[in-house]
Amino acid sequence: MPKAVVLEGFKRPEFATAYNRLMSRQVQQHRQLLEIISIKSAKERVYAAMVAGLMQGTIIDLASRIALTHEATYRALRCLEREGRIINPGRGRYELLVLQNQGLETHIA
Repeated sequence: MPKAVVLEGFKRPEFATAYNRLMSRQVQQHRQLLEIISIKSAKERVYAAMVAGLMQGTIIDLASRIALTHEATYRALRCLEREGRIINPGRGRYELLVLQNQGLETHIA
């Protein structure tokens, strides 16, 4: 967006508010990603990324986003699956497994 358009838009309160929300959301998402990347354990980093909803695209995309090799990401996913924290409903797809109070399992895609 050209600078002049943004500056002109700031004269309207609704634009300024919407723009501020957008920038705040981007800062929060970036800080969250930095926190996830700072996690030392590949397994816990992958799990945190899944909880944060970063499991979009391919496994290689996720690995790149969270600063891991795709091999380490695949190993972490297999380990999380063995531990029962995630499920693999299909090739290249993984979902969180949440145990509810009643003992019922639900999937979060």
